[in-house]
Amino acid sequence: MPIHTTAHIARPATASSPLSGFLTASAELLAQEDPQLHGAVCAEHAGQESTLSLMADTGAVDPSVLACMAGVARSADELAGAARAAIEHLAADRAREVFHAGYANVLPASPGAALAGVLATVRAEEVLDLRVAPDPAVQLRDDEVAELARQSRPSAIVCGGRDAPAGIDHARLRAVADEVGAVLVADVTAIAGLVATGLADSPVPHAHVTVAGTHHQLFGPHGAVVLTPGHDALAEAIAGTLTWSWPGAGSLPSIAGKARALHLARAEPFRETLLRTRRCAAQLAAELSVMGHPVRGEELANHVVLVALPERYPDADPVVRGLRTVNLTTAPAPPGPVTTGPALRLGTATLAQRHFGVSEARQVAELLDSVLGATRRDGSVDEFVRLSAYDSVRRLLSQFPLPCYVPVTQWEDDR
Repeated sequence: MPIHTTAHIARPATASSPLSGFLTASAELLAQEDPQLHGAVCAEHAGQESTLSLMADTGAVDPSVLACMAGVARSADELAGAARAAIEHLAADRAREVFHAGYANVLPASPGAALAGVLATVRAEEVLDLRVAPDPAVQLRDDEVAELARQSRPSAIVCGGRDAPAGIDHARLRAVADEVGAVLVADVTAIAGLVATGLADSPVPHAHVTVAGTHHQLFGPHGAVVLTPGHDALAEAIAGTLTWSWPGAGSLPSIAGKARALHLARAEPFRETLLRTRRCAAQLAAELSVMGHPVRGEELANHVVLVALPERYPDADPVVRGLRTVNLTTAPAPPGPVTTGPALRLGTATLAQRHFGVSEARQVAELLDSVLGATRRDGSVDEFVRLSAYDSVRRLLSQFPLPCYVPVTQWEDDR
């Protein structure tokens, strides 16, 4: 059951926005005409309250971002409207400010679409993609990167990626790209929040193009922004490709959501959240290591913890299922050079959004250790351990609710 707590921000007694009536009426209409779907959507919302997320690639979306995505209509004349232009310009202006870029395109519906659009713009026929290098450390060995580039003579070099090493030397990579006549494209989708707040080195001044995801650490809608250091010929070429008629363009509601998420990213509370994300990840990794769990992640950008699982598990799925029985959500780590066997890929963004500190991160590590030790190969968990861990998760959720979220139970009580 969702946890009801007075720590949530209550709904205002009087509406101060004309969108309030529209959004309320829309929800009521859904409840009346499609109760099955309404129930499923409410269950998803309740899951935000009653589940402690340790997913590495996502965080809770601010309700004001969701309101943008729900309150902006996609009408037939959308592409010619002044409101459309205002929303797009707001998003682009904020992206330039947040990332200190000269040009920003906010249309891509996904990081993959953004990268494809950039590569199409520069007519890249040969791409040296360092994100899928056989050894992540190769991105840090300048001589090997330079030799790979000289041998393949790529049109574009792509660096970064989901589990990129911390401290990539983008200036050095730019020099390599210039030497072989390639365009350097940096993918900071997974660490966009760290880059935006200056907690990770920004590739924007060095890379020809930077792609930043908006749904990982920026806590916005699924999508991306494309950035260049200046408003030059390359920026103009990208603008000519990534238009509203381009197949990879998103919708106006998603652009509005990006604009709001980027606005939130400019404020000090957002930076504090990213600082807590790093502190919680470091504490979680340290505690799990002391408890005897092999932890990887020191070579990553300080926001992901990779935990190797005991050999008795053929894969991570039984452990993921076992943790879900106590309302802890995790995901398996994909096979690769960082993990050679079954492992969990943990993230602490949602813990940070709930204002978890070092003590709470330690409690999460203890919960993980307890459930891991009591989970069987079929995903079932010793009942005594399961009930104890379940109660501990409930207490943590009650003490640290998601800011600005109104519990489903409060809606039910008001009814």
